[in-house]
Amino acid sequence: MEGEYWQEGEGVFIDLKLLFIEGEYDGEVFDIMEVGKIEEESEEGDDEEEEDAEEGGPGFEGGGIYGIDAQSGKILWNYKGFNCRWPIPPVTLIGDGRILITGGYEAATILIQVKYEADKWQVDAIFRNKELQSQIHPAIFYDNHLFMIGNCNQNKNGLTCISLDGNVLWKTGRKPNFDRGSFLIADGKIFIVDGRRGDLYCVKASSQGYQQLGKMKLLKSGKVWSPIALSNGMLVARDQKQILCVKLNLK
Repeated sequence: MEGEYWQEGEGVFIDLKLLFIEGEYDGEVFDIMEVGKIEEESEEGDDEEEEDAEEGGPGFEGGGIYGIDAQSGKILWNYKGFNCRWPIPPVTLIGDGRILITGGYEAATILIQVKYEADKWQVDAIFRNKELQSQIHPAIFYDNHLFMIGNCNQNKNGLTCISLDGNVLWKTGRKPNFDRGSFLIADGKIFIVDGRRGDLYCVKASSQGYQQLGKMKLLKSGKVWSPIALSNGMLVARDQKQILCVKLNLK
C-alpha cells in the first residue's frame, strides 16, 4: 500500500458465532457477520446510507456511548456525557457494569456504571478526568487498578496508573513519555513501545510507582502506534514500514 492511510475503526472481537467490526476501510463498510464469511453491504440504498452517516446513523442521535443488544441490534442505553471528535480507543470493561471510556481531542476519561433496575437501564458516571486522555489506545484493568497511556494533543501524562475512584497514583509525564505507543500486561509486567523512538520497555505492573525493568531497541523511530501482541513469549510489533516478531525472556 503506497503512502499513508488513516483507517478508522477499532479491533475485531468474536462472541460465539458473531464477528463485530466497527469502522470503514477504503470506503467499504462491513456489518455484523458470521465467522468465516464477510458480507459487504449491498449498493442498494447508498443514498439513504449516506444521509444516515451525515446525521449520525439511524437511531444514533446525540453521540455518546451506546449499549446495544448483540443479537437483535436494539439500543438498550445511551450515555451522552462523553463527546469525542474522533473516538479511537475501545472501551475497557472492568466488571459489575463498570466501563471506562477515554479519548483524545479534548475529550476526557470517564468511568461509568451501568445498571438494570426496576425494568429500566441506568447509567451514571463514577468519575470524570478532563486532564487525562488517551488518544489511541484503551486503558488496561489489572490488579484492581487502571493503566493507560495518557497522551493526546493537549496532554502529555505518559504511562499513568489510576485508582477506580479516579485518583492518579503515578504518571511518567515526559520522562519517559511513550508518545502514542501501545502496551500490554503479562506476567505482572507492562510491555510498552515508545511510539516516537520505537524502543520497547519492560515495566513492573504496580500501583506503587514506575519501576523500569528493561529496555531495548525494537523498531525504527517514527509513528510506531500499532497495537502489540504477545503469545508464548513471542512479541509481535510493527510500524508503518515493517512487522517483526521477537522472543522475550519473561523470567
